[in-house]
Amino acid sequence: MKEYRNAFEWLRENGSEISNFDEYLISMKAAVGGVLMAFRKANDLSQEEMAEYFGIDIDIYKAMEDGGYNFKLSEIAEICEKIGYRPELKFRDVK
Repeated sequence: MKEYRNAFEWLRENGSEISNFDEYLISMKAAVGGVLMAFRKANDLSQEEMAEYFGIDIDIYKAMEDGGYNFKLSEIAEICEKIGYRPELKFRDVK
């Protein structure tokens, strides 16, 4: 069985027309959502408690955690400040 580097490689090989833009956006949303989930679980908090802490609706928080929320950079910075993380933004040439 072939091994894939990531889900996007599998999707493309199996006929999906996913753009690089979509790949980048999905990956970034998943990274932020993963940080939120890891922080929440490490601190034994519910999604409701996290939403209350951030002062947002529970449905918005759930979307943030599951990758369905389109973050602004300022929101990512605010999240990191509140949970004590420092974000890093790296760029590399894909050619």
